[in-house]
Amino acid sequence: TTQSFPANRGNVTAVSSSPYPIGAPRWKRVVETTRAYRALSRLLGDVNDIDILWRGTTDYRYLHRVLRRHGMRLPVVFQFHEHDPDYFHLCRTADHVVVPEENRAWLTRVSAGLSYTPSVLPNTPIHHPRRVDPSAIDTQLTQHRESGKRIVMYQGGMDFQRRCIPELIQAIGLCDTDTVLAMMPARPLADSEREHIASVVKEAGVASRTLILPSRVAPTHLDIVGQADVGIGLYRPTSINQTHCAPNRLYEFTGFGIPVVLPNFPGIRQIGDKYGCIELCDPQSPASIANAIESFARQGRRECATESAHSFFESEGNYLQHLENLITKLVEED
Repeated sequence: TTQSFPANRGNVTAVSSSPYPIGAPRWKRVVETTRAYRALSRLLGDVNDIDILWRGTTDYRYLHRVLRRHGMRLPVVFQFHEHDPDYFHLCRTADHVVVPEENRAWLTRVSAGLSYTPSVLPNTPIHHPRRVDPSAIDTQLTQHRESGKRIVMYQGGMDFQRRCIPELIQAIGLCDTDTVLAMMPARPLADSEREHIASVVKEAGVASRTLILPSRVAPTHLDIVGQADVGIGLYRPTSINQTHCAPNRLYEFTGFGIPVVLPNFPGIRQIGDKYGCIELCDPQSPASIANAIESFARQGRRECATESAHSFFESEGNYLQHLENLITKLVEED
């Protein structure tokens, strides 16, 4: 984002180019937080050059300590990624809150007790290649496709409590035998996790039609995502954060013209009613998931869905345009 943001609209300075080490040992998280703290302190040395401080959940807590230390008052934007009640107090201390989905904006306003409605910045990739890098072609997927198979792909977390992984695996058993499920975990799986998934796959009788691909660091995972015929994004309805999800998978798949099966949740249904690249389902019903997958195999449907996917992404998937519009709005309001 720092490199791509239009120069005529302002300058973007990144405090840190490394991601927050989620899941890392506590000592490493402390080191990274301290490093960012010091970098931010140095950055604030010339406060006259700063119009907006844009912070995320994991690093927002120490921001106010830095501001107080420097005796400064700057507009602070809090990007509220997850609808987590533990962070509502941070929403109240920010000058403006940004969320990834429209319904969640209203929920955040009410739940956090805000006097305004947060802005929306969709969960679309900062940069989408739109075409698969030929050097990244997966041989397993290629072999299945050359034998006439259809690749249904899930990429993301493998937490059975939050994602409907067992239901998806069972759904493949109800699909045409030419359907192959490829799952790419968001992170490397532990042996116990891999064994658990293998047992579910075996019980569903789809071991010969299921692939567990190596995880890839974003955005390199997009080159694998782009090799699917149908994309999957299933969330278990266990929280507001889940039922009012803002699935980045929607944008990742449609950027390649790939239709997507998604849960019949409010925000997604609004998009599905407008674009034919989305098929909605009950995420906890294998039969419903299977019917949604099979709908894209009907004569003429896939071609229309592909065209619709491209149309959706062209209209809704330009992250930098969304960001530019939002920053312009915030600067004008300040």
